[in-house]
Amino acid sequence: MVDLIKWCLSYSYFVGRLTGMLNFEIDFKTGRAQVTKRASICAVCSNLVIFSMLTVCVLNLHEIVKTWELPNRLQEYVLIVLSVFRIMCIFLTLASRWWNREEFMQIFDAFRRQYSPEILPYCQRRILNKIFCVSTVDTVHIVKTMLTMRKQLTLKMALGTWGLFSTTVVVHVIIMQYFMAMASIRGRYILLNKELQALISETRSLNPNRIGVFITTCCSLADRFEKIAKSQSDLQAFIDRLTRVYEVQVASLVIAYYLHLVVYLYFVLILIKYNFISMISPEFVMFVYTTLIVLYFVDFSMNASNIVGLRDTHEEMIQLLGQRTLFQPGLDQRLEAVIDGFTLNLARNPLRLRYLGLFKIDRFEIFVMLNALLGHTILLIQIDIEGL
Repeated sequence: MVDLIKWCLSYSYFVGRLTGMLNFEIDFKTGRAQVTKRASICAVCSNLVIFSMLTVCVLNLHEIVKTWELPNRLQEYVLIVLSVFRIMCIFLTLASRWWNREEFMQIFDAFRRQYSPEILPYCQRRILNKIFCVSTVDTVHIVKTMLTMRKQLTLKMALGTWGLFSTTVVVHVIIMQYFMAMASIRGRYILLNKELQALISETRSLNPNRIGVFITTCCSLADRFEKIAKSQSDLQAFIDRLTRVYEVQVASLVIAYYLHLVVYLYFVLILIKYNFISMISPEFVMFVYTTLIVLYFVDFSMNASNIVGLRDTHEEMIQLLGQRTLFQPGLDQRLEAVIDGFTLNLARNPLRLRYLGLFKIDRFEIFVMLNALLGHTILLIQIDIEGL
């Protein structure tokens, strides 16, 4: 299983290098990120290829949309808006990777220092499920792309259509990097909570009457509490830094996910209404779009639960420290001071996962987003029925 996780991490790294999302190189002997001519040249070439394909796509977007044989202009406008927004996200992301290259390298080095093999049991299943889901989405998108190109297979149309497909791959690379980082952080938090739970149990069982042993044990427990507090503080500082570096990309990609779900739900409904793409089995087309909707919901739920789960583990740590009221009176002053300082630091520095100040990801926000998703899909259907 560990080898499989290493393969997944290597897969994410090399796909990032291939797409130009990683414009630096990792020394596998030391694990440090470094700028090299080879990495820079490869990233520039990859970026130029993507820019060229996306430029062709923009110039021929209307013709590409026409190949879908949509029944009215509303569906064409919806598809064009979605495609333009995806392309804008990719341009913005590629540019930010060059502007903030040094910061991305520092983030990677900080992540390497936080990583340890002990966290694998708490994040490996999430990472494997994410890899499988992303690979399946890309495969279905290839099928959908081939359906789109079935009639007009010119060079321009091929470059433009595959340019749109490349945006999906790039988006998944960005999300995969952020997902793996957050999953590993959550695993580290779970380990800290287990250590904290053990410390609290030991502290509750202290016997103040045994003076010599009591003082020695209190000193040892205080040192261990300080170590956990320091690890948590470093981990939260890394989360804040990671969120700040990725906030533009995450905000753009959340909106892109939302638009994809709205558009695919809308398209499935108009498939039922108009039964278009008559040259191919309607049942097969319905299966492709339904599969994409299910996969996007699964992928979105995995991303959201990853972040919500991290918030839950942070709240669990606060609740564990709340058990200090059950400690026996007469603890060592240093031990009490360390626990009080740990609790106060968590209270003064709550875990905030806000992106560009626009939104945060928690259960309430996810519920609001799903309600809005259904509302906007119904609105598009109403507009379509009215023939606007």
